[in-house]
Amino acid sequence: MKLHQADVLLYRARLFEDRQALAEARVLIEKVGYGRRLGELEDAEGWLGTTGAGTPPGH
Repeated sequence: MKLHQADVLLYRARLFEDRQALAEARVLIEKVGYGRRLGELEDAEGWLGTTGAGTPPGH
């Protein structure tokens, strides 16, 4: 179920440009070892201009 939750958070982050959902997705993906989504996660972080911590660069 956690994999589905990670997918939902990642899709929500991309669809609504939700940086909080993206940060939650990263934590969950790393926690459960969902390596299949790491590329998509990093792409979304680059697209939204966030770092791995889910905060805008330089802040």
